[in-house]
Amino acid sequence: MGQPCTITLEAYPDTSFGGHLATIGNLARPKYHSTGPNVFDISVELDQKDVRFRPGMLAKVTIMVDVLEDEIFVPIEAVFDKDGRTVVYVKRGSSFQENEVEVGKRNDTHVIIRSGLGGDEEVALLDPTQET
Repeated sequence: MGQPCTITLEAYPDTSFGGHLATIGNLARPKYHSTGPNVFDISVELDQKDVRFRPGMLAKVTIMVDVLEDEIFVPIEAVFDKDGRTVVYVKRGSSFQENEVEVGKRNDTHVIIRSGLGGDEEVALLDPTQET
């Protein structure tokens, strides 16, 4: 409760609005009628009222769970498990070289790299050692 949120209306995709998490539902429910992942209903309170908000508008709400500064992160697709080691493939010239890394926190799209990358490398999103 109270976590900061960013709200983007589908009708105004280039504008975001601030708010905070006001309520969280007590019971999970299926996202799609009777299938799919379970979700919790939430309510968000806007920091400032805005006349562009109308009933029935679609919105995307991003809830700030944690703020991390000065971290190196890569897309989750760039991290691979090879023989019990965690690796990424870094571009060196026209090929990719395996680089062992230590990972930290992750979300559904990105992984923090604690060690093994400097931050300016280009990494592969597909395992270059696997034949397609």
